[in-house]
Amino acid sequence: MPISNNRVAYLIKSTGIKAGIKKNIHPHIFRHTHASLLAEAGTQLEVISQRLGHSSSNITRKIYLHITQNLEQKSIEKFSDYMQKVSTF
Repeated sequence: MPISNNRVAYLIKSTGIKAGIKKNIHPHIFRHTHASLLAEAGTQLEVISQRLGHSSSNITRKIYLHITQNLEQKSIEKFSDYMQKVSTF
């Protein structure tokens, strides 16, 4: 017998509570996570947007993409490497 959407939502929410997660979590959060991790992996915005079934990449960018800690760290490292290359000191 297939599991219902309500049961999935209940299991995710109750697991979050048991784990001490104070933020209200729900199954849809995995859609946001999937989009953000695709971006972190270097997937083009248009590809992510198509994968999510959006008619516009603006929807994907504004609502679904979140800057992860790993992406932030990569950005810092990339900028640091660039500055070392162009520095004349």
